[in-house]
Amino acid sequence: MRRIPTLTSLLVLFATACAHQARIETDPPGAEVYVNGERVGLGPVEIEDEGGWRKDYEITLRKDGYEPTQVTLTQDTVNMPTLLAAGICGACTCGLGAIYFVPRIWKLDERYRFVMVRKEPLPPIPAAPPPPSPPPVAAPVTPLETPPTPIRY
Repeated sequence: MRRIPTLTSLLVLFATACAHQARIETDPPGAEVYVNGERVGLGPVEIEDEGGWRKDYEITLRKDGYEPTQVTLTQDTVNMPTLLAAGICGACTCGLGAIYFVPRIWKLDERYRFVMVRKEPLPPIPAAPPPPSPPPVAAPVTPLETPPTPIRY
């Protein structure tokens, strides 16, 4: 009778050590995403992180008009359910069951966002044309000091 709860709890614990998803977002969206040289789709994409002994993932992003971006992601987040499962399973089996979980303790973060750089800068915004100059002002007409003398014939 004691074995049934132990087997059930072991099955539940083994299920917690499954792979988890890591989301890769690209700015601009729609960039091609490659993981370890294999195309996985257009950003944003979700990749499977199997867990392991601090695995590295080589991420390459490509999009027309943008510089290719290459980044190495390293598993550096502790997978708490797997760590808990390793402790419980290790306690129940005198340490032997934890051997299954220990290599799966490290995982990637849940989400990564990468901003790509344009190959050529955007053209500058044209400056606004200068305001039209006002029409020239005519010199003011000043009255003559002496009125003209009429001409007689």
